[in-house]
Amino acid sequence: MVCNPGTEKALPLPENIELVVPTSDSEIRDTVTVQHEAYGAFPPSFEDVERLRESMAMGGIAVLARDATTGEPAGAGQLTVPGEMTTEIAGIGVRAPFRRRGIAGALTARLLQEAFAAGVSVAFITPGHDEEARIYSRAGFVPVGEILHISRSPV
Repeated sequence: MVCNPGTEKALPLPENIELVVPTSDSEIRDTVTVQHEAYGAFPPSFEDVERLRESMAMGGIAVLARDATTGEPAGAGQLTVPGEMTTEIAGIGVRAPFRRRGIAGALTARLLQEAFAAGVSVAFITPGHDEEARIYSRAGFVPVGEILHISRSPV
């Protein structure tokens, strides 16, 4: 799925949720922690946090969603370091207690806004399933093809 400047759609920010570009050590750690939790991965290592920090230092952008009152991390996403005016939006994840409120859509829309403000002319995303595709479509992404994922169990 792709989105170009001018085709993105503003989506409402859920009540009591704020979106921030992480800058402090704790915000960067929260961003990676939320993504790992949302995807069922182990808690992040120091190296995982450093990878995001390095990506951001090279021009990648992350966005952290959090409860505006308590500061509790709710969701996160990021875009890769733009190259040739293109970027991939990835790692959009929302913690279970915060799901079904529109946070993933708001994150997607904000990441598109950040990408286009950075000069990107094409943002792409690969949804894992139809529900994700619907969220990304609401933010302005359109399908351009299909990918078939095949996996084999270990022998």
